[in-house]
Amino acid sequence: MAEKGDSSDEEPTIAEDVVVTKYKMAGDMANRECVLIRIASIRIFILQYYVNKLSHILDMLHSTYQHIIYYFPQSLLHYFLFI
Repeated sequence: MAEKGDSSDEEPTIAEDVVVTKYKMAGDMANRECVLIRIASIRIFILQYYVNKLSHILDMLHSTYQHIIYYFPQSLLHYFLFI
């Protein structure tokens, strides 16, 4: 008499079917890609935030020190202020 753990006489269940396994693997891959896309979008949001802050700081510096910037050679302006 066969025990319950002996699977030699049992038919494979639908969970073990090759097609189901392929779709499960594809779903897992899609979920991983969604997580990577979410992480990338958060990083882009943070980068945009800091670029906007830097732009605001540069605008403040430009308005504050405009008289000094006027006397700088153009090549130094491009080097220091990325204009």
